[in-house]
Amino acid sequence: MPFSTSSTQVRFKVAAVGNVYFDINNANLTITNVSSPSATPSTPDLVAATDTGTSSTDNLTNRNNSSAAKNLQFSVTGTVSGATVNILADGISIGTAVASGTTTTVTTNGSAFSTIADGSHNITATQTESGKSVSTASSALAISVDTAAPTITGTPAFTYLTVGPSIGYSFSEPVSAGAANFTVNNVTTATVVPTSSITATPSGNTVTLSFANVPGAPATNLLPNGSYTSTPSGITDTAGNALANGISYAFFWLNGDANRNRTADFNDFLIVQNNYNQAGNYSQGDFNYDGLVDFNDFLVLQNNYNVTV
Repeated sequence: MPFSTSSTQVRFKVAAVGNVYFDINNANLTITNVSSPSATPSTPDLVAATDTGTSSTDNLTNRNNSSAAKNLQFSVTGTVSGATVNILADGISIGTAVASGTTTTVTTNGSAFSTIADGSHNITATQTESGKSVSTASSALAISVDTAAPTITGTPAFTYLTVGPSIGYSFSEPVSAGAANFTVNNVTTATVVPTSSITATPSGNTVTLSFANVPGAPATNLLPNGSYTSTPSGITDTAGNALANGISYAFFWLNGDANRNRTADFNDFLIVQNNYNQAGNYSQGDFNYDGLVDFNDFLVLQNNYNVTV
């Protein structure tokens, strides 16, 4: 019987070989397709080459099948040679391949199948062996698609009151960033702060830059006096999308400049005098960050007196 036959209005014709005799039965018969289904393949696995997340096994990707360059690859075990293996995202086909063995790699086709929206999706596989019906769907692999580029939100925050100078960047989402992703230039001296002197500390959607042992700085956690720029580059989110707006941030540092007017002068002397022998922060004259405004802070101011950046 033909594999695809299934009907409630079937008649049989019986004919003699080499003779004109034939007959057809007088009542409808029913034929139901009871062919065995194909074997169910195993759960698909997102191939590392298209798993663009921080880990090659986190099933996070910025590929969404929108084009050939954005295709995905899945490895499926439990396949039968010659069977057509189908990959489905939430039940919708996104790519097929013909199995040549027990493991088959399916590359999704961005030009012929649907784009996958950002978010979480269940990926399943089926196969159709020759002469058999399509298998049941495999168990599902959960993947996350993220094609949105991260952005810097707001203006970076320069902090200096209770610890040495630092810069806080806020992003639209968590990012992968280290010291090597920031170039900090001292514009005044035309020098670059070494990467080894920068620490980038991520926390949620923020990354804080702090400084230590910068060449020319008067103390471990300080910067040399000058005007600076900090420029991010090569920053990606956890799915591998590159930062969309890596603009430079300008700031300055002048030790002893309590009122932050870019000059260490008599006004700063008055601030130290008014808070002398009291607990305070940098804006109150604690220039060496020991928690007390005292003679040591006068010495810091003296060393930078009348300096402007």
